[in-house]
Amino acid sequence: MRNINELIGIIKGINFDGIINEKEVVRLQSWVDKNRNLAYEVQQVELIKLVDEVLEDSFITDEERDLMLRSSERFLKKTMDNSTRIYELNGIIEGIICDGEVNEQEVYRLKAWMDAYGNCIKGYKSSESLCNIIKAILADGIVTKAEQEQLLQMLSVKISSSQFETKLEYLRKLVKSRNNIGIDLIDILDNKGAMDEIHRLAEAQLKNTLNSYTVSFVSDSEIVFISLVLIAMLKYDGNYYDNVQTTYTTLYRLYPEQKIEGLIRTILNRYRTGEETRTSRSRIINVVLANAIVPSHFLTPFFEFIYDIYKLNFEYALVEDLYGEFKFVYEGLQSHMLSDGDDIQLNVTKKTYKLIRSTKRLIANDRDMESAIRLSMIIVRLIDKKIWNKEIKINNPYLKAGYEGWLATLKADISDKKHGRMLSDIHSRWEPKYLLNNNEIHIVPPIHKVKAEYNYRDIKVVVLNGKKEIYVNAEPDIREIIGGYQISISQINIEEPLGRISYKLMAGKDVIYDSKDKLYRNVIVFDTNGNEIQNNSDYSGTSVFCYKNEHKKLKAFYNCSYYKLASQNVRLGSAYVIEDTIFNFSSLIKPGIFGEEYSNHYLVEVKSEKKILVYKHVKFLVFESENTSLSFEIVLDGKSYGLSKFNYTITEREGVNKYVVDLEINESGIHSICVYQLANGKKVKLWLFDFALDKALEVDELKLDDERYMVSVKTDMCAAVINAEINVSDFSEDLIKIECNQGEYIYCIPFNFEIYRIEGSSWKPMNQALWIGDITQESIFNIYGTEVNKLQVYASTGEPLDEVIKLKSKGVYQQVPIGFIMSYKSSYDYIRLIFLLDGIEKKEILCYNRCILDESETDIIFDSVNKILDVSTSYYGQGQVFFSMYNTLGEQVYKSDIIENGRTERIVGLRSFEKYSICFYEKVKGISLKKDRLMQQYEKVFYAWEDFIGHSFKIREVYFDQFVKGKFLRRNHYFNTTYVRFISKKDEDLYMGDVFVKTGKGKYLLYCINPVSIEICSEVLDETIELSMTKDGDGLFLDFEKHEIKNTLYDDSATDIFSYIIDMNEVE
Repeated sequence: MRNINELIGIIKGINFDGIINEKEVVRLQSWVDKNRNLAYEVQQVELIKLVDEVLEDSFITDEERDLMLRSSERFLKKTMDNSTRIYELNGIIEGIICDGEVNEQEVYRLKAWMDAYGNCIKGYKSSESLCNIIKAILADGIVTKAEQEQLLQMLSVKISSSQFETKLEYLRKLVKSRNNIGIDLIDILDNKGAMDEIHRLAEAQLKNTLNSYTVSFVSDSEIVFISLVLIAMLKYDGNYYDNVQTTYTTLYRLYPEQKIEGLIRTILNRYRTGEETRTSRSRIINVVLANAIVPSHFLTPFFEFIYDIYKLNFEYALVEDLYGEFKFVYEGLQSHMLSDGDDIQLNVTKKTYKLIRSTKRLIANDRDMESAIRLSMIIVRLIDKKIWNKEIKINNPYLKAGYEGWLATLKADISDKKHGRMLSDIHSRWEPKYLLNNNEIHIVPPIHKVKAEYNYRDIKVVVLNGKKEIYVNAEPDIREIIGGYQISISQINIEEPLGRISYKLMAGKDVIYDSKDKLYRNVIVFDTNGNEIQNNSDYSGTSVFCYKNEHKKLKAFYNCSYYKLASQNVRLGSAYVIEDTIFNFSSLIKPGIFGEEYSNHYLVEVKSEKKILVYKHVKFLVFESENTSLSFEIVLDGKSYGLSKFNYTITEREGVNKYVVDLEINESGIHSICVYQLANGKKVKLWLFDFALDKALEVDELKLDDERYMVSVKTDMCAAVINAEINVSDFSEDLIKIECNQGEYIYCIPFNFEIYRIEGSSWKPMNQALWIGDITQESIFNIYGTEVNKLQVYASTGEPLDEVIKLKSKGVYQQVPIGFIMSYKSSYDYIRLIFLLDGIEKKEILCYNRCILDESETDIIFDSVNKILDVSTSYYGQGQVFFSMYNTLGEQVYKSDIIENGRTERIVGLRSFEKYSICFYEKVKGISLKKDRLMQQYEKVFYAWEDFIGHSFKIREVYFDQFVKGKFLRRNHYFNTTYVRFISKKDEDLYMGDVFVKTGKGKYLLYCINPVSIEICSEVLDETIELSMTKDGDGLFLDFEKHEIKNTLYDDSATDIFSYIIDMNEVE
């Protein structure tokens, strides 16, 4: 839900004058009520839930206001980019004006926001003009009452148009990049004014194009596409173009249906991707239907489908990873989704679901599945609220219609929800864990969900200690669910729990799940409930040790062949050395300073390159000494104190005392603590700790685009706020330099930048691929940030290469040698560098070994009126790319220069009806006898309309309207012997011609209807063109028996032909 940032803006806006009144509370409640059910990501849901809780009593306290602001800022840090700042600005304006007044403080706060984020609104005209007006008002340093009223009036007018323009620009970008827009359209379906404006803009674009006599170029085809998707979402009921006609009424009064719908099909053809490129002309509307995800008319059956997933797979409880759960279901159903028709049958539920073909294809396509998943997440949250009798308000008409339709289908089985296992029982165990029960050690297995591609008869559970098999279950409890199976295993009693225990779920020889080293233990410690206590975690109280050999500090109360059990009362910070394992009952592992640390923030002293950790608060000093020590001196920033001046605790371990000393340091800066041991008249330095305290640190960052970021840093280490626009290629870790304690330091802050570099070169955006030509055997790869710790390399074919490699931390970035990837240069087109955090994929960078044509972004467009070919080339890699064109004799008719990625080449002088080969090459580097490498080859035939004169074309099929059950439905009928010949040109797209029939006995003209007027209605689509043909303004008749055109203009019972599809492969 993109406009979640409007909510954040409203929260900020109503706080701009420091006072929250009743009208502002009402506006906040109104936004939440409207958008509550559109949230699908966990962070969005949690933020809206917080606002709901705050507004429960219709009053906002200062504490609640601050809580909302802090939560908003945390959300922004995770999600912010340039366009989201525009949404935030819109929300701020709403928050300011919703109480019907603008005061001086709000004007100054608004200007401060624009000063900080002014670069973000460049290119957004409405926002830029607003910024200029505010600057003018504040130019004299005084904000008069009249100026306040002027600003209120201007803001009130501007906000609705600004919100609309922001949304529309974002939708256009999605369409251009061939991304599904369905989810992002849902939140405007209750805004009739916005939808009417989109349809008006689209109709104007269509009208201008039809007036220009060419259907090759529409200046804003994206707005037309958005409009067509809206029509599909709200009106499609099996008949699409009737609904288009009721939307574009003016257009249909001015132009023939054939011309309008031919132009629409030409536009839709440009946005076909993947499977859609193989759909027939008649089903090209699947492009808009897929973007609608589930049209409103079919939303109730989709609710029913999601409800059964909720019952069977989720067992009436929302899981934490909803996205992953629906992905599992849909991947398991992909083979079902390839069936024809508008339904799907599932054996597990013994039901048939009404899912239209475009929705099924969406789920079956890995690239587009995400849209169906996100809609499913929204719907299942509504279902869950209903099932568990939670308050539910649905303002969105699209969701409301689907929800209310589903409610009418609910049956008595809703009462069975209590019989399902609850969320805490089924969904909390994603990893196996140890449990102590009656002196026996058990493994509690996870609940497994397995795709249907595995044969359930082959599924088994195996537990090993090293290579020794200690448990096998070849008949686990298997239950079929939608998309696969759910496997449940009871607790497993492990007689030999110590050692290299591994738990595996297998299907034949395939390993579906492997615990790897997660269960390796030399000692296991449990609490009084039998749950395992993790090493280096905070715990105090009674614990039970499971160990193998005798231990002088532990007295066993239970002995068996493979382990002993001993009970011990432990304190926080206690540590035991057992079986060469140090088991520590504290997260404070080693001596040092402890408190609220800014993760991976450092001050680096310029001279010594010494790193100093940075804290928000400091709580403890922890140090150790042999327990023979009697006295200590603590020197804090040069001042000496005895240990008795502090509150502290002592924990003994193996002859060593651990001291935990309470610290109260309130002044920001660089501090030093030195601990001395005093014994026998001597003063011995034990420990020295340097640290920095920065209590006011605030870091704000904004991604302007892939190449630029804005950062704002407020720190106690520097008097002024640091604001900077950063170009990725110029970025350096020594961006912030400070002086403190007569020394110079670099403040290293791990900004949320998505960048990397080859050491020795400049930083680059993460979405910019590596090029093998830039890699040497000595290359070191740096990835910015700290949220990854390992690297796995995959081939372009999908198999892993080499072992997982651990990254080396360098503070604000991680480092790994990658010279070894050169060995894959000749084997694969590209390789994938997958960066992991604790085994979970986090980031990906591709390294191209050769250039690969990006076929989805490479356009070959021929202007049939002006006889111009435009070739726009897009490719991956950094080699030298060019293309050549050859005629049917193999003669080169054109060769481009080396093409800059994304550049368009214009070619003229091509002949119609001749096949050309367009070959894209990567030039061989240097002097070589090798031929340039062919990347891709296209075979194309181009058709200029004026060259149709003198040619005859076979009519492949015709379309006509048939009245069925009170409706006109568009049908098609195939021809085999009918041809049309172009004789002369009357206008840009209007020709005169003859119709004739060609059989084995010869050809004969249809004299009663000839000559005919021919109007070209579309560009070439799948080697066909759509025409309209009339005789003196009247349509022609269909002869069903002869499969041709009737040779008469007088037949009251005959059916009018709507349009004609000519075959460009059968030309005379």
